[in-house]
Amino acid sequence: MSRRLETQYDRHPIEYSLWLTPEEGMAAARQFRDTIDDLAATHEDAVVFEFHITVVGGIDGDRTALTETTQLLAAETDPLAVTFGDVRCSTTRHQCVF
Repeated sequence: MSRRLETQYDRHPIEYSLWLTPEEGMAAARQFRDTIDDLAATHEDAVVFEFHITVVGGIDGDRTALTETTQLLAAETDPLAVTFGDVRCSTTRHQCVF
């Protein structure tokens, strides 16, 4: 009788999130990347991260099926214009902003 080893994924299934990100090469993408890098360089223990807007989180399911569905959704959706105010930072390590 063989026994499969339990992994971290058995106890905590993988969850995915759907993000909006600026298209590479756009001025907004460069501006956000530069701002994040600059702020991270001036704040101790800051984490550099990919700029994004989380549309929805906590999605579970087959990765291939989720990828295909997301690609279909993206192909059927017109580009979205987003306007941002001032960029700010805080000492909060992880922050959910509504």
